[in-house]
Amino acid sequence: MSPLRSVEDPRMPYRVLTVILGLAAALALALSVAPGTAANLRSIDRWTGLLLAVTAALLWFRGDRLPDGLGLDLAVSVGILVACVGAYVVPKGSGQVLIGMGFVLFGVFLGYFRPPRRIALLLVLTCAGYITAVTLNPQWVSTADVLAVCGVIVGITVLVSRLAGELRSLALRDSLTGTLNRRGLQLVAEALAASAARSGTPITVGLVDLDSFKSYNDKHGHVAGDELLIDLTDAWCGELRASDVLARFGGDEFAFVLPATTLPEAEALAVRLGAAHPVGWTAGWVAWLPGEELYTALGRADDLMFGRKPPRP
Repeated sequence: MSPLRSVEDPRMPYRVLTVILGLAAALALALSVAPGTAANLRSIDRWTGLLLAVTAALLWFRGDRLPDGLGLDLAVSVGILVACVGAYVVPKGSGQVLIGMGFVLFGVFLGYFRPPRRIALLLVLTCAGYITAVTLNPQWVSTADVLAVCGVIVGITVLVSRLAGELRSLALRDSLTGTLNRRGLQLVAEALAASAARSGTPITVGLVDLDSFKSYNDKHGHVAGDELLIDLTDAWCGELRASDVLARFGGDEFAFVLPATTLPEAEALAVRLGAAHPVGWTAGWVAWLPGEELYTALGRADDLMFGRKPPRP
């Protein structure tokens, strides 16, 4: 999963999906004892409820032990397959449509919590399974109804995914420069540090503070100061790799996280950054030590930067 998709408590998607599966299990078990339900359907509802309940329990207690959210995808797959079985055995065409619309709930979950490739795979599973189930059911609804249901499922899922992505981006990025804000920096940096620890590669962090930015604002105005920050970050981004992280740490202070980068390589990057834009600034670069908190490393970089600051006129 992309780090930007993990702003929430990492346990949150497991809790949400457990509730969805638990409610579905309760509904199936309730239908298994409801008067007027055919005996064969009662048996199917009973086993369906038990399967969903067991899946919900496994997801709650063990789901997050599987890598890369695989537990979520497996649990959703179980829910989809169970719903497809329901679409196959339900005795009325209207029931098929209702079950199809029930897939929308899984679609909303996928759109919010899962990355695009997983969403696409599970949407294919959903639509293929649903179309197959209703085709084999003697109570076949019209082709138009089936296609409409699939269109609603896909449309809502894609819409939720895009909206969730935009909301996450707004929450993690500085509104002026488009770089990460402190929250986004913390999130992405932790993921990079974990990857560096697994691979044993170095990672360097730095703080950059603009020289005499307050004087620039006083002389040219805050609008000009904002434009300067935008131009500066645009120029810097042109010198960074896709894996490098730039964040606005304060008003005129920026933080860098440079994976697979040594201190000499960071200093060489600083030279290129200085050549990319004429504004003056001072930087401090330190190696981010394994197990060290991000703000501890940035604090060391800040001390180094402060020691390099030119005296104020």
